[in-house]
Amino acid sequence: MKHWVTLLSVALVAGSVSAKPEANRQASMTNGVRAVYKADSGKNTVYGYIIPMTFTKDEIGKMFEFVVDSPKPVVIQMWNGLISKTDTEWEKRRGFMGASGEPSKTPSFKFLAEKGSVTLMVLATLPPGSRPEPFYISYGKEVRTPTEQDKAEVQKAAAQAALARERAAQAKRPFFTDFIAKATDGKPLNTKQLRGRVILIDFWASWCGPCMEEMPNLVEIWNSYRGQEFEIVGISLDQDQAAMVQAITDTGMGWRQVFDGKGWDAELADKYGIKSIPASYLLDGTGRIIARDLRGPALAKAVASAVEANKVMLESIRSMEDAAEKAKESAKESADTLKSDAEK
Repeated sequence: MKHWVTLLSVALVAGSVSAKPEANRQASMTNGVRAVYKADSGKNTVYGYIIPMTFTKDEIGKMFEFVVDSPKPVVIQMWNGLISKTDTEWEKRRGFMGASGEPSKTPSFKFLAEKGSVTLMVLATLPPGSRPEPFYISYGKEVRTPTEQDKAEVQKAAAQAALARERAAQAKRPFFTDFIAKATDGKPLNTKQLRGRVILIDFWASWCGPCMEEMPNLVEIWNSYRGQEFEIVGISLDQDQAAMVQAITDTGMGWRQVFDGKGWDAELADKYGIKSIPASYLLDGTGRIIARDLRGPALAKAVASAVEANKVMLESIRSMEDAAEKAKESAKESADTLKSDAEK
């Protein structure tokens, strides 16, 4: 069996010391809890090596740079908590914290140590149907006091990971076909202009018993999340406008409504094939459909989850922008300091 250790000479940020190799390990199917291999599965073969880490009191708040040397391109991933080789449900219980980027033979991954434990995975990916062959990795880590630029980079990486998770979830959902209609306030209502917000589109009518039974739940949801990038759009299938207005007043609906007085022949009911009510669509911030026709606790839970996910996405975007600005300022300060030193 072949054994080797490669002396790592990975270039780190200015002023730091290159990480030294700490271990030489074999990566194989038996070491990779993410391993997927079936000749006819159509899925990539993913396998690698698990490296658990628990930080000491002195290490918390320090900057870690984990480096790998591998004979084949690999990716480093980090997950919160420890993962055992026999755990088949770990992805449901662990949170993804980031990755090193594109596959490389010498990937590195930087992070700030926090209280608790993490699992680092060095993963190789092969085309569908490829049988994994054991390979060796050398790995090591550098620990240092974080600079402001380090903190900005970690902040940006965490934001990118959170954004990538939400966008991956969104990509699996079908798009809702947008509409433009005149609302009862006399102004146009354009669902495309509501991008960035979670939207609940509710088809209802004052004469619909189940609709009116569900309305207190919608009012509670509205009052809980209004002002948090959340909107409800009501589409009334009433023919009697006075009855609709009275129902809105009685229940406390505070959201915008669309009403054309055509009942079941309403243009939007026809557009979306509505045959029974209540009927609803819950949309994410990109205008994709999260769920349809939820009621009661199931609807409340789905809205809460959607609003939180949307908040993470928006905060991640803002965090990436802030981190980029901080990194820019830090680089400028360093350049100014060097220039000042040179002039002296």
